[in-house]
Amino acid sequence: MRHSSTKQRRPEPSPARGHQDPTTREHIVYTSALQFAERGYRGASLTDVVADLGLTKGAFYYYFADKDALATEIVDRYTGLFEKALAGADGEAELDTLVRQTHELAYLYRSEVVARAGARLLAEQASADFPTPLKSWIDHASRLLRTAKRHGRVSAEVDPLRLAQMIVSSFEGIRLMWESAPGAFDLRAQIDVLWQLLLPQLRGDA
Repeated sequence: MRHSSTKQRRPEPSPARGHQDPTTREHIVYTSALQFAERGYRGASLTDVVADLGLTKGAFYYYFADKDALATEIVDRYTGLFEKALAGADGEAELDTLVRQTHELAYLYRSEVVARAGARLLAEQASADFPTPLKSWIDHASRLLRTAKRHGRVSAEVDPLRLAQMIVSSFEGIRLMWESAPGAFDLRAQIDVLWQLLLPQLRGDA
C-alpha cells in the first residue's frame, strides 16, 4: 500500500520475526487501527501510534517494517472481512441476499475497528473509480440483480448495473454519515429505510 508520504529508510526486517508474539502483533494492529480510523494515514503519525501502543519504536519495527506495512495489513484484513460479509447463502432469493449483506456490512463497520480503518485508508488513496472492495460489491450486486431480473423477481425496467451502483453508493453515504455522528445516527435504521423505499420499486409493487 503506497502513500505519498516521505519516509526514512528502515533496516531490513530481522530474521527473528518468525518468533513474533501473536498477541503483541494483534495489539499493534488493533491500536493502530483506532488511530487510522480516527485520523487517517497522514494524521496518524508513527510516533503517536507507538506511544499509544506503549512500545518502543524498536519493538514496533520487530513486527512491522514501517507504517506503510502496517496500513497494508489493516487494508488486507478489511478486504477479507468485507468479502466474507458478501458470502451467499444456499437457496436464498437475490433481493434477500442484498438486504442481508447490507446489514452484515453495517454490523461489520459497527463492530470491527479494522473495517473502519481499512475503509478510510482505501478512501484516502482511491482514484476517481471506486476502491476495490466497493467495486467488487457493485459487480456482485449487479450479478444478483441480473439473475433476479432473468427469473422475473425484479421489475423488467431495472438496470442491474446502475441499480447496484446506486445501492452501494447509498450504503456508503449512510455509513459516512454514521461515522461522522455515530451517537446521533442509527446505521441499521437508515439501512432499513433505504430498503423500504427500494424494494417496492424493484418488485414492481409501487
